[in-house]
Amino acid sequence: NLNESMIMPIDYLKAYKYNPQYSRWIENSMVNSYKNLPKIPGNTLLILDVSGSMKCLISNKSDFSRLDAAIAMAILAINQCENCKIVLTAGSDARCIHSSKVLNNPSIGFNLMNQVNENYNVLGGGGIFTRQCLEWCKNEFTGKQIDRIMVFSDSQDCDHYNRIPEPFGKYNYIIDISSERYGINYKGSNWTAEISGFSDHFLQFIASYEGIEKKFAEN
Repeated sequence: NLNESMIMPIDYLKAYKYNPQYSRWIENSMVNSYKNLPKIPGNTLLILDVSGSMKCLISNKSDFSRLDAAIAMAILAINQCENCKIVLTAGSDARCIHSSKVLNNPSIGFNLMNQVNENYNVLGGGGIFTRQCLEWCKNEFTGKQIDRIMVFSDSQDCDHYNRIPEPFGKYNYIIDISSERYGINYKGSNWTAEISGFSDHFLQFIASYEGIEKKFAEN
């Protein structure tokens, strides 16, 4: 029997990449395994770092990248959040300018990986410029209430030396999927929390912090 409680989002993505012919079954299994996770209400902005460092492997023993892990978690967030907008961001290291775009009609399944990879080289593949990206997003979504922002990144920000990025959601989270010992710390700014790792627990933390009532599966 499949012990779904022990499987992380990236494990489902691995299964899909190695067995694409079973994509529908694997997607259904993933959605079913997380059915007890909290539903996140309101408007959520997901920012997905597609910078060059995100192509680094999550460990020396893995065949999968930080970007793979971020995509797997983004798929989970898309399925659990009531309303989502997704922005992909990278930039030019030489010019120190961000490059961001809204991903229209994002897939709610594994095809999100293909959509993201199609835009990887288009956006530059350089570093992430979080402050510039957030300022661009604030202008892009003017007049729209953003209840929370989730930035999926490895926290290797090229822009923080100039000015600390100030997010504009009611709640603002950095989901740090890297295995680096040190990342950028935005202490004293408007960030709600930095959550490390790449398991489904990030949604449980967010729901708990925001007081969203939901019974979690006990395993």
